[in-house]
Amino acid sequence: MTDEASQEELLRRQKENCIFCKIIAGAIPAKKIYEDERIAAILDINPLAKGHTLVMPKEHYPIMPLIPPEEFAHLFGRTAPLTKAVKQGAVTKQCTIFIANGPLAGQQSPHFLFHIVPREDGDGLTNFSIPQRGINQSDIAALMKQNLYSAMREHLQRTGRVDLLQVGEAVSDEEAERINARAARQAAAASTPTTPPPAPPTHAQLAALIEANPELHALLLNNPEKLKAIVDERPEFQQLFAGVDIIKLGEQLRKQTGYVPPSSSSHSSPSEPPSPPPTPAPSQPAPAEREDAEREEQAGTPARAAQTADIKPARDMTLSELFTFIDGKERLKAYILNAPEKLKELIPNNKRLSVFFAGANIDAIIQAYRAYAQEQHEEGDA
Repeated sequence: MTDEASQEELLRRQKENCIFCKIIAGAIPAKKIYEDERIAAILDINPLAKGHTLVMPKEHYPIMPLIPPEEFAHLFGRTAPLTKAVKQGAVTKQCTIFIANGPLAGQQSPHFLFHIVPREDGDGLTNFSIPQRGINQSDIAALMKQNLYSAMREHLQRTGRVDLLQVGEAVSDEEAERINARAARQAAAASTPTTPPPAPPTHAQLAALIEANPELHALLLNNPEKLKAIVDERPEFQQLFAGVDIIKLGEQLRKQTGYVPPSSSSHSSPSEPPSPPPTPAPSQPAPAEREDAEREEQAGTPARAAQTADIKPARDMTLSELFTFIDGKERLKAYILNAPEKLKELIPNNKRLSVFFAGANIDAIIQAYRAYAQEQHEEGDA
């Protein structure tokens, strides 16, 4: 299986579990207020204001850079008339258009969308203001111009519209190197910032971020060496993977999912890193518990599942709430850590489990909790 095929398979699986794809297909009810052949707009079920609208492409794209140019043009070409309609419907003169692209930017859904939020004076919502930090950008302006000019020239050459590139001149490579060197010296001489840099994500958060990004997920499964090379070259990824052994993380993910990458000389390494420590877990479910589970599976609905109103679905929980809930359910915890495939077999025949996992990515939950349990185990050893 190639990296491209792996990404397609991951996107297919992600789409099957995407709540917004199900809404678009009509499998889940929603208040659709606009729909054409390419996009849909629905009212948010947890609105910040009356008329809070979500606009999304009908096709499943996890993040904005994956949207094809023609789809992108159609989606954002409808933004102005949709915003005008929302303002008229909500009887207001102002709207905030909000986009969170990627988990680190605050994106919570694996299906890209943007928000149109009607605004009123004194509505109590922030203006998504960015704090003033007094950063002087004059030292990188020329380098930014060089990078953007080069990137846009490459893009326009691919699309046959290089004639549009008529603004400014590219900075020479020598000048770009001097600017880089000067910026590096200034950064080294700068005083320590009063605000500490954000801490890198925990293993559990990292697992959730990787699951939401099919490209990272496919590289980690099939070619972690290539991912490591990319991380070494890109500062924005270095913060995300700070202190993480990527090769070891890839092995651990393959072990947890049972995935076997295709044999390829490009995927092998001269020396194998040490195997990760075993995933901490309580003992296998006791015989009596296994018998109960088997009876539940055969009966279709366990006796104690008559009431499900008290169950909060996993999709509505934060990661912290989800992990706390699983920690308190010894049997569920044991199945996640020791017998995840058996758990997935039980879910369709167990009413309480079906309600809990409805609309959620079960594999992502299992992977995230196992990473969290491993982290807790390592902290305990320390």
